[in-house]
Amino acid sequence: MGFSRIEKKARGYIVTADKALALKKARQARAEKYVRIRHNGDSTSMVFARIGTKSALHLEDSLGRLADHLIAEGAQDSLPFLRAVAMEMMATPYLPEGDGGEGSGDSLGGSRTGVFSSASPAPVLPLADVVVHISAEDLDPTTWAGRLAEVTTLGGDVGPVLVTQLADLLGHFRIRVVPVIDLNQDLSFDGYQIPTRMRMQMQIREDTSVFPYSSRRSWACDLDHTEPYRPGGRDVPAPGGQTRTSNLGPLSRSEHRAKTAGSWTVVQPAQGLYLWTSPTGMRFAVVNGHTHRLASRADDRPVAPEK
Repeated sequence: MGFSRIEKKARGYIVTADKALALKKARQARAEKYVRIRHNGDSTSMVFARIGTKSALHLEDSLGRLADHLIAEGAQDSLPFLRAVAMEMMATPYLPEGDGGEGSGDSLGGSRTGVFSSASPAPVLPLADVVVHISAEDLDPTTWAGRLAEVTTLGGDVGPVLVTQLADLLGHFRIRVVPVIDLNQDLSFDGYQIPTRMRMQMQIREDTSVFPYSSRRSWACDLDHTEPYRPGGRDVPAPGGQTRTSNLGPLSRSEHRAKTAGSWTVVQPAQGLYLWTSPTGMRFAVVNGHTHRLASRADDRPVAPEK
C-alpha cells in the first residue's frame, strides 16, 4: 500500500484503540480553529483556515457548484482558478437584482444575480477610511497615475498599490469622508480619555509604535501619555492640557508596561520626537517611525587628558 493509505489505516487503529483519547483530541482540534489572511502585496492574498470538517465540506460543495455555474456560462479557465473566483464571489458583498449597477456582474461575464437569489437582502458593506496625505507637489493631478497608496487592514498590510487601483480595491466598501487633519497641529483636551479626532491624528502621524525598533502598528496600540497623566484630587481638578498631541505616543501593552514600571524612560522634547533611555543606559531617538541609536550617557563624559 502507498504511505497515505497506511497512514489512514493507522489513524483508524489509533481511534479504535483509545476512543477517549480520540474524543479528547477532537475537542482540542475544535478549540484551535482559526482564520489567517496574509496579503501578498500584489493585489492577491493567501487565506489559511482551520474549520470544522462539516463546514469545510459545505464550503467545498458550494465552491464546486459555483464553479460549475461559471463553466455553464462559458468560462474556459482551469477549475482551481474558477474555485478561487467562486470564493471571491462568496466573500464579496452583493446587491439584489437591479441595485448592483455595473458592478453586479463579474469579470467572466456571468451575472451574480444568476447565482444568488435576487430576493436576498444586501449585507452591510464594510467601512473604509481613505487617508490622503497632501503636499504641494501632490496637487498636480497629472502625476497621480504613478502614485502609490499604502493600504492597511486589520489583517495586516495589503501593500503598496497604485492610486488608480484603489477604485477596484475599494469597490465593495463604504467610503467615509473625515475632516482634514493637520498632522502638525497640537490638539489639546482637558481629560484623560483621548477624543476620536486626536486618536486618528496620532494613528495617521505615527504608523507604528514609538518604542525603539518596534514594528507594532499604531492602530493596535494604546495612546500613552509621555508625561504620566496627573489626576486631580477630591477638591482639586486635574491640570488642563495634559492630553495633547505633543504628549502622546502609541505603545503596545508590553511596551507600555516597560515604561510604566520605570525600566524604560522617555521624553518628547518636540512633537513627534521620542528620546528613550533603556535600563542599561542605552539611548534612542524615535522620529517618523525610524529609530536612531544615540551615544550613551557614559560616552558623553569628557575624557581626561593624558598626563
